[in-house]
Amino acid sequence: GKNIIEENFEYRRKEDIKLKVKAISVQKDNKRITVETGDKQGELITVYAYDKDRTALKVFADTALEKYKYTGLQGDFLTFGEPVMNKTDIAIVHSSDKHKGEYLIKSVKISFDQNGYRQKSELGQPLKVE
Repeated sequence: GKNIIEENFEYRRKEDIKLKVKAISVQKDNKRITVETGDKQGELITVYAYDKDRTALKVFADTALEKYKYTGLQGDFLTFGEPVMNKTDIAIVHSSDKHKGEYLIKSVKISFDQNGYRQKSELGQPLKVE
């Protein structure tokens, strides 16, 4: 892209991603109910809910699994300090391997050194993938 100095993207297809979701519901009496779904050997993502029974928690976990398993880019990119990027901004990305999409920004790390003012932004959830 026109503002990207360096990109560290990986294009992944939804069906190739191995994830396991551990959903924990904290009950009113502070007891916990735990449900796991997804790939047994997948990367673990833990999500929390409040006061859900086991059935509702299973639906919650399945929804989270679908949210985190997506076709699109993962990774980060380095840009100049301007325009300023913030967490939850939307980035329109055109990668060097011709993949395009709109992504939420998950995190931004700012540095200032002999190379100048730089931002390293991590891609989050895709909003639109072409």
